[in-house]
Amino acid sequence: MRQWALTVCTSCLLVGVLELILPPKSSGKSIKTVLTLYILLSVLGFGTQKDFLPPLEFAIGRETADYSEYLNQIAGTVCEDQLEQELLQHGVEGQVEVHEQTVRCTSDDPERARQLLQPLLGPDAELEILKAEE
Repeated sequence: MRQWALTVCTSCLLVGVLELILPPKSSGKSIKTVLTLYILLSVLGFGTQKDFLPPLEFAIGRETADYSEYLNQIAGTVCEDQLEQELLQHGVEGQVEVHEQTVRCTSDDPERARQLLQPLLGPDAELEILKAEE
């Protein structure tokens, strides 16, 4: 309703300004008819205006997508790659797997792998080092 009232008021102001600008005698009757039709259509157009945007109610109560598991998986993969690169830079062969709270490393030199990985992960991190089978 507020939008309709604003449209009607704006139309009336526009018509008033146009009547002041246009010359009074040249074609006054036809111009007044067109302007009156414009106001009439804006008043009657209240019921015919379509709202092309969906109502906001459609989003209320819907669950949002949960990407946390996907992001954790990507973070784990990135972490695994970085830890394996760290081992390789120091000449230690090893494969790293990140599981929720535990980092498991299979290496040919378990003690050296622990010395390299534990400072990177922090003192409280669960680090499981296994000897690689030959």
